[in-house]
Amino acid sequence: YSFKYESNIYQYDSKNAKIIAYGAKGLNKNGIVDSLRPTQDVKLWKVHFVENPHYLNVIYDKYRHVYYRFVLDGIPYKNGKYFHSAIDKPLRLMFFNEKFEIIKEVDMPAYTYAPSTWFVTKEGLFISPTNLKNPYSDPNHLRFHIFKLHKK
Repeated sequence: YSFKYESNIYQYDSKNAKIIAYGAKGLNKNGIVDSLRPTQDVKLWKVHFVENPHYLNVIYDKYRHVYYRFVLDGIPYKNGKYFHSAIDKPLRLMFFNEKFEIIKEVDMPAYTYAPSTWFVTKEGLFISPTNLKNPYSDPNHLRFHIFKLHKK
């Protein structure tokens, strides 16, 4: 399992009742996001979310014996006279071996994929190209791109 604002991946060892932490910083050199003090200021929450990485669920691929995790990288909140939102954050796909060592990281095309719509089958990793800013996304059709991991 993992936490949204921390790069580490955790594994519970039920035999020894221990939790093992695996560092998984990758391209983001700061693996733990600074905490935000409790506040009612919604703008501070928005800035914090946009400017810091957001680590998504870890999914195991039993066919290729690897783990996948998407990361929404942090970006500056201010963009000239405009402001970025969560949908502007770059999406990165991380691949891990069974020891949670990083195999590869891929920067995904901007405004293409919905990082919450993905699953694994024997054919590969299915990712939906239904980002809200994707001009080719059609709400009347469910589409997926298949990513296939090949060994060298």
